[in-house]
Amino acid sequence: RRAAKMRLGLDPESLVAVLTLTAYRDSGESEGVRIEQLQMAREGLSTAYQLVIKPHPIESMTVLRRFVEEYARGATILDGTIPIDDLLNAADLLLNRGVSQVCFEALLKAIPVVVLDVGDHTPFHDSAPGVVASDSRGVSEIVRGIEQSADPMAPYRSIFDRHIPFASARAKENTCERISSIIDTHSAHRRTEQWLEFALTYAWQVDRHVA
Repeated sequence: RRAAKMRLGLDPESLVAVLTLTAYRDSGESEGVRIEQLQMAREGLSTAYQLVIKPHPIESMTVLRRFVEEYARGATILDGTIPIDDLLNAADLLLNRGVSQVCFEALLKAIPVVVLDVGDHTPFHDSAPGVVASDSRGVSEIVRGIEQSADPMAPYRSIFDRHIPFASARAKENTCERISSIIDTHSAHRRTEQWLEFALTYAWQVDRHVA
């Protein structure tokens, strides 16, 4: 982790709290939502952490810098095209709205996740409500609990049980088996599953509220 921090130009002696953002004006990332996330992160983290912000690759750096300079001064902004895996290798903590797959990628690397509650109902609200913060004080309390815990990943066990039940290798095997079955039987999904997948795709690419 120390080496990964150095490769990204971060302070290797300091803990790294990564805030990953959705592109501005996309998927519910409104002005108010962005400001709230930045303020919660800045005010909720102790001086032991360097706040590192990873924008979406399509994000305008000019727009982002304006927000950061006003609401999270002192935070480090990384290029949005940096592979998320490289950043997670340097992270001690992930901050996110809880609506991105990066949350699961972090958990698979045993990196604690703090969900910033800005109005989205996420899997964490149901399975790991103890890591959901509604304000900066909540962020501080969750981070303090993580720091003092003998098992920082314990709060996420229900997330793993419900949403990540298989190891990566087994998940790939299951996927390949399913694809082979579809090829052999020419049957993909039941009607309800098709509608669900359509809604999820529409939510991802078009408008999640309409979906």
